[in-house]
This record gives sequence, structure tokens and C-alpha cells, in this order.
Amino acid sequence: MSSLEKPDPDIESIWEQEALKRYEQYKQKRIKVKDLDEVLKKYE
Repeated sequence: MSSLEKPDPDIESIWEQEALKRYEQYKQKRIKVKDLDEVLKKYE
């Protein structure tokens, strides 16, 4: 369980790159976004 408490630097780096890529796509209006309420309705 202790391994779950420490973030893996490689995985953190991959997620950071993915987040930055998605943010750039969002700013360039290359991806569609949904309102949180719209997403949560799917799980009601």
C-alpha cells in the first residue's frame, strides 16, 4: 500500500503532458467540452 502513497514521476509526467495537450486543444477550439451538470446527468 505504501507504493500508492508516492506518485510515480513517469506517470505524473505523462499525465502532465496529456493535460497540457488537451488544454491547448481546448484553447484552439479543437475539442468539444461539456458542462459538468450534463456529464453528471449520465450517471443519475
